[in-house]
Amino acid sequence: MASKVPPDLAIVELGSFKGKSTSYLARGKASVFAIDQWDSVSGNPIYNDSKTFKEFLEITKGLNVTPLKGNTSEISKVWTRPIGLLFIDAGHGFDDVSQDYRSWSPFVRGFIAFHDYDPKCQDLKFNGVYKVVETILKPSGLWTDYEIVGSIFTARRK
Repeated sequence: MASKVPPDLAIVELGSFKGKSTSYLARGKASVFAIDQWDSVSGNPIYNDSKTFKEFLEITKGLNVTPLKGNTSEISKVWTRPIGLLFIDAGHGFDDVSQDYRSWSPFVRGFIAFHDYDPKCQDLKFNGVYKVVETILKPSGLWTDYEIVGSIFTARRK
C-alpha cells in the first residue's frame, strides 16, 4: 500500500516507537512523518527511556522520515498537508484511537490503516482499534475497500 501512495502525498504514522514499521513505510518515494511522544511520556518505562528515540533515529537513518515528537492530537491541530496513507498505531484505548481518527482522517486522500485490529480482544485498554473501525469508520460512509491483513485493518477514502 505504501508503494501506491503518490509522492506528493505524505505518509503519516501515529505511534512509531523504535521505527521498525516506519522504516517499511519509508521504502517508497513519499515523505514519511513519524509522530510519537517517545521519551516525553511519564509513567511508561519503555517510552520514558531516551534509548527508545535513539533507536528510532538509528533505524530510520538515511530514510525519508521526519520524526515529530509530541502528542498526536496536538500535532494534528497544526497539520495542513494532505495524507496518502495514515497509519494509526498510537494509544489503543477507544478514546485515544477515536481522537486520532477524528483528528487525522480529514487529511486522508488515500488510505487509512490501523494496527492491532482484533475483534476477539477483550482488554478494554487495547480494544479501541476494533471499536473505532466498527462503530465510527465503517458507519461514516467515507471509506471503501476494507481489508484485513493479519492485525492490520485498511480502507480507502471514497
